[in-house]
Amino acid sequence: MATKPFSAPDSSTIWDVALNTYGDCDNMVKLMMDNGHKNINTYPQTNQVYLFDDTLVENQNILQSNLSVKKFATRQRQSTNEANMKYYEQNDSDTYVAAVDGETIAVFPDQIGVRVFAVEREIKPLDKSSWSWNPATGVLSLLNGVTLDAGMQVEILFARTIQS
Repeated sequence: MATKPFSAPDSSTIWDVALNTYGDCDNMVKLMMDNGHKNINTYPQTNQVYLFDDTLVENQNILQSNLSVKKFATRQRQSTNEANMKYYEQNDSDTYVAAVDGETIAVFPDQIGVRVFAVEREIKPLDKSSWSWNPATGVLSLLNGVTLDAGMQVEILFARTIQS
């Protein structure tokens, strides 16, 4: 076990600590037991140090971001100090319905700037090689022969970065 420290940011929950350390909540019980955290309703103190096993990290981007100033902190913030501003991601989805057969472009003007992490066509998840997202324009392009017929739906699952 390779143990690493993580300092809980202001306004975080144990769920946030699990996301910041392991990249998901699958190891939250381990995180709580290893650090003597009483229960999920107990909030971490600002800068409270949690030790975690970095060999169990599910998302390597999370492991790298532990050095970043952007950390998950989803509890309502008590401080209004600019230096204590935190960022979190709010997940959501949006749907586009094709008007004609053979569509390969879907425009989501309300989702400009979001990070799309999954696309589904008629409830079937599409492989990442089957689509491309342009966050600057809010355009989803279907690739490699994937098309929509009239009336078919494509749903994007996305995360929007929120500053608290």
